[in-house]
Amino acid sequence: MINKNMNLQMTVKTKKLNMAFFFFC
Repeated sequence: MINKNMNLQMTVKTKKLNMAFFFFC
């Protein structure tokens, strides 16, 4: 995906979005 550094910082915020993103996929 995008940079790994940004992913680490947005890990908590992405965790919730990940579930929604996976569902949309």
